Amino acid sequence: MDSARARRELSDDNKLEVIHNLQCLLTFGKLPRGSIQATATRLGINRKTVSSIWNGFITQGSSPSKKAGRVGRKLHYTPDHVTQLVQAVPQEQRTTMRDISVATALSLGTICRNLKAGTLQRRSSRLKPMLTDANRAERVGFCRSHVRRIAATSLAEAAATVTAFGEKLDNVFLTFQAVMRLVLEHNGDNQFRLPHMNKAAMRRAGTLMANVICPVSLLQ
Repeated sequence: MDSARARRELSDDNKLEVIHNLQCLLTFGKLPRGSIQATATRLGINRKTVSSIWNGFITQGSSPSKKAGRVGRKLHYTPDHVTQLVQAVPQEQRTTMRDISVATALSLGTICRNLKAGTLQRRSSRLKPMLTDANRAERVGFCRSHVRRIAATSLAEAAATVTAFGEKLDNVFLTFQAVMRLVLEHNGDNQFRLPHMNKAAMRRAGTLMANVICPVSLLQ
């Protein structure tokens, strides 16, 4: 180890070198008298530093830095302070981070850091309206009224039906049928996610359906 160090703190490699030198001097699991002083002289560091590194290695199995969490700029707002400020804001005024920033005078960076650290918990607002039983029954009836219980009587009729609409209308009506089927599956509710049907890819492959199939069990 160089006698002149550019850094005040010993690096992990320097600490390992100190530990390795002392381990080589062990006799029946103990350090002979004067081992710490000899190692300090050989490596050009203070005896107390060598002793501290060795004691940390004996008690913890390593010699981690004691600066972690104790250095750097002090927090202007502690997590508890941030939590109190946010909780004091009415719920309707803290729907977004920008609203919270305006109401609490906290910067967006402070709010974002506390959100990532888990101090603040994100909550999703309910964007879809709640439906009454009457609304759900009406939605089910509307969807059932648009389901054809009898298939096309001939290939010519099916071809004429398909070719009468353009690609955009096909996409709109296929999506509309998929939504109605999901409404039936969820008993008229609207708490569902519409899956991606990949209509463009199916059209290129020639596998795009003309209608979305609805199981008979949903109509009973």
